[in-house]
Amino acid sequence: MASSSDSKGVDPAFARRTLYVFGVAAGLFLIWQLSGVLLLAFSAVIVAVLLRSISDPIAARTPVSDGLAVALAGLIVVTVLTGSFWLSGPCWLSRRASLRRTFPPRRRNCAHWSPPGHSGSRSRVSTAPA
Repeated sequence: MASSSDSKGVDPAFARRTLYVFGVAAGLFLIWQLSGVLLLAFSAVIVAVLLRSISDPIAARTPVSDGLAVALAGLIVVTVLTGSFWLSGPCWLSRRASLRRTFPPRRRNCAHWSPPGHSGSRSRVSTAPA
């Protein structure tokens, strides 16, 4: 029979360190998997701070409640963004048209880089007999 002095047990300090390492690894894996949610939460906090920083002066200088001041701040932000997109839209459209005129001819100039027998189409189905 084995005596109690012969039996090998797990060192409690080693078990604690092992559990600590696995806990840290699991936490890092969880943060990695939830990175999209964490990014969304961080952006929500940034937007909330922006809206609050705009609404505090509104609430301090007018007799409106805090909720209405936040709603007005949101309306101001949406109005400014919409106006800036509306005013810069023609510029972006002209740039896009210029790029569309520039790049298709350059793409045709690279046709000689295709491998032999390649028709240039995007189809992956081969028409050659096997």
